Amino acid sequence: MDILDRAFIFGSYAKGNYNENSDIDLAIFSEAFKDMDPVEGIKFL
Repeated sequence: MDILDRAFIFGSYAKGNYNENSDIDLAIFSEAFKDMDPVEGIKFL
């Protein structure tokens, strides 16, 4: 099984209006998360 199914960048970087104080917003999708509680998923990342 592949660990990563999809990843999306969103927010200011995706819109192209970022600056030196901007963070990078990522949405990560994976079947590996389906049986994890949210805290376990964050630790996994």
